[in-house]
Amino acid sequence: MTKLKLVNDYQKRIEKNPNGGGEYQFYGIPNDEEGNLFIKLARKYLNRKLYRTVKYGRSNGSYYHNADKDKVDSFVLYIKDKPKKFQITYKAKPSFVTQIMEFESMEEATRWVEMVSYKDKDPKENAYRITEIE
Repeated sequence: MTKLKLVNDYQKRIEKNPNGGGEYQFYGIPNDEEGNLFIKLARKYLNRKLYRTVKYGRSNGSYYHNADKDKVDSFVLYIKDKPKKFQITYKAKPSFVTQIMEFESMEEATRWVEMVSYKDKDPKENAYRITEIE
C-alpha cells in the first residue's frame, strides 16, 4: 500500500506542473527496483518494429528536460512511432544529392528538404523527390 501512495504522489506532482503535463503514456514510475523492472519489461514486450520508448527522469521542478541522474526520483515513459526511412533526392549546388534519412513522417521529411535544398531562380529546377523505404 505504501508503494501505491508513493507512485500517486509522483503522478500528482507531475500533473500539477506549470507546463500542463505531457503526452507520455506512463508517468510517476518510481526510481526503484520495481519501477526499473516495469520499464525493462515494457521495453521487452514492445513491438520494436513499429515503436520505440523514450525515458526521462523527473525530480521536483524538472519538467522541460531530463533531470540529473543523481536527483531523479521518478520517470516518465513515452511510446513513440519508430522513425521511418526516406530516400531523399534534392538539389545541392551544382548537382543533385541522394540520402537515406529517418524522419517521423513524410511532412517532417518535406520540411527538412525544403529548408536545406538549394533554391534556383527557375522554380522548375528546384525539384526534389522523397520516397519512403520499407
